[in-house]
Amino acid sequence: MTSRRFFLSAGVGGLVLALGGVGLALRPGRRLAPPDGLRVLDAVSFSVLAALADRLCPAVRGLPAASALGVPALVDAQLARMHPADAAELRQGLLLIENGLAGLLFEGDPTAFTARSAAGQDLALLSLRDSGLAVRRGLYKAVRGLVMAAYWGHPRMYGASGYDGPVDLRAVPAVDDLPVAVAPGAEAQAEGR
Repeated sequence: MTSRRFFLSAGVGGLVLALGGVGLALRPGRRLAPPDGLRVLDAVSFSVLAALADRLCPAVRGLPAASALGVPALVDAQLARMHPADAAELRQGLLLIENGLAGLLFEGDPTAFTARSAAGQDLALLSLRDSGLAVRRGLYKAVRGLVMAAYWGHPRMYGASGYDGPVDLRAVPAVDDLPVAVAPGAEAQAEGR
């Protein structure tokens, strides 16, 4: 039979664990000064996104890092065009990635994501990508998709991807100005009618 003493000791243990988790969650990571005009992200979520973006799109082989292109601010602009609940959920997901308690539970590292080394951040991203929890995998896919769209959609990256850039529609003739193509033999058929 379970005694009252067991419940009291479990409650105290649970309280200690919860307080320890709060302590881990409050351990600060590295913060960047966010640019003016952010509409969805705050200083913490912006810093997490900047760290994630630079791990997903680092400066390699002559390509700029995501932060050099302002990818975090571009993602914020994308989030501002999303449904507010979806944007808020992604922002909360960024804060979860930063959380030391989540890091301890999922990667065994209580360090905030932004305070980890590049290798530690890469391990956290792999853990997120390969997680057994669909929510964590979904968060990885969402963040990665937004970062990649902003990075490779940046005009400085067009040449690196083999894309010449968007067509200047001002240089395209109007439909009325285009010559009309006539199929061979169509003139003869039109005259015979």
